[in-house]
Amino acid sequence: MFDDDSQDRFTLAQNIFWRNLGWEDGTLHEESITARLRQRAEQYAKPLPTDEDAPTTTVVIFQLGDETYGVDAVLVHAVRRIGKIATVPNIPHFYAGVVNVRGQIITILDLRRFFGKVTDNIPAPEELLIIRANDLELGILAHTIHDVMTLKLSEIQLLNDMGYAWGITPQKFILLDMARLFTDERLIVGNNNSTL
Repeated sequence: MFDDDSQDRFTLAQNIFWRNLGWEDGTLHEESITARLRQRAEQYAKPLPTDEDAPTTTVVIFQLGDETYGVDAVLVHAVRRIGKIATVPNIPHFYAGVVNVRGQIITILDLRRFFGKVTDNIPAPEELLIIRANDLELGILAHTIHDVMTLKLSEIQLLNDMGYAWGITPQKFILLDMARLFTDERLIVGNNNSTL
């Protein structure tokens, strides 16, 4: 069927083909398996993700009345002791008044009143967090500003449809969504939805 020269070329091509597959002596097949095993070993040798790689959030923790809250530290522009609060007539009941902070007038929001909590028989707050979000800057009353904490998101119990709270920490601190709270129409003085 083939002449001798064609048969020799066919046999040579067949031998090269089988040798490239590694079926002739098994060398290439073993090298391929070794390379795959080496690749898997390198993948397994990579360090496992640590807690340091886990997503986190940094919050300022403060107490107001009998509740402990956390707010996004990025939104907190200052923390200070309250000076003299000037009362302002005809503003919603949850505003405590205004203070002068370095020549800037800051409106003070009392979250207890805003959330409808009774404030009788509790000493007046003495500290203030100045928060900026959604083009609005307000002072938030606090009895005590505890700490700045970095929390793992995996440890926070997320809350859905819970008003302005987005999560609770293992220590039972309520994490507030201040950016969302600052979109509440009641905060705009003169708005028909504001109540006295």
